[in-house]
Amino acid sequence: MIFAHMVSDFLLQSNYIVKLRYSPESGKSLRGNLLHALVYFMVSLAFIINYMSVQIFFTALAIGAFHFLVDYIKSVLAIKSPFTKYSLSIFVVDQVVHMAFIIFMLLPKGFKAYIAAFSHQDVRDKFAVFKNMEYMDRLLVSGILIIAALWGTGIFIRIFFDHIKLKPYKRAINMNIKIREDLKETDGAPDGGFIIGILERLFIICSILLDLPQVIGFVLATKSIARFKRFDDDEFVELFIIGSFISFISAIIVGVIVKGLSTIPY
Repeated sequence: MIFAHMVSDFLLQSNYIVKLRYSPESGKSLRGNLLHALVYFMVSLAFIINYMSVQIFFTALAIGAFHFLVDYIKSVLAIKSPFTKYSLSIFVVDQVVHMAFIIFMLLPKGFKAYIAAFSHQDVRDKFAVFKNMEYMDRLLVSGILIIAALWGTGIFIRIFFDHIKLKPYKRAINMNIKIREDLKETDGAPDGGFIIGILERLFIICSILLDLPQVIGFVLATKSIARFKRFDDDEFVELFIIGSFISFISAIIVGVIVKGLSTIPY
């Protein structure tokens, strides 16, 4: 279910659905959130089809309904206060609430055993709990972490940058006053920076899994050369360094954990 959440929220939520969800027209906003919740529910069913039972079906339905409720509340808040879309705290709280509810619903179904075992392990043996999991479970955990690192981190960085750039104009945004487009967008291909971020984190994770951490510096060197002409802009340099560190740290942490789970045969 957590894997289904990651896929639905980060991979399958298109710009069209996002625009519908945050439309000032209540009918469109409701339709956008219902469409997103339906995609979420269908993806969940696809992942649990082999374990299907009446109880599991209604558990997935309850999680999907809760997902719709939380997202619809978030959309209403964004319509009433548009700057909410650029709030990093709202993004983090939204994801924590979704995850907490999924875990709460899955506790009676075996997830509790992993939590109990993990909490009683010595710090040095934390990975032992996960290594004792079935291979498919470890593969799912790895998939969740990789999606979070590749797409989740990219969305986090994008919202973080938007929040920093637009915070001085918070009042104007909440009054629906249009601001200059160059404050929201940078030069380059649409979503170019986002895609580059995904590729750089994938490169770092693969480097760690293949025991080639020394090539990680190649990523930073490539990024620096590509952005060299803009290094005279102090604000850009600061955001570039912050974004690079967030990206690198998340990828390295996930790479180390996935390697520790021994999901990749060597």
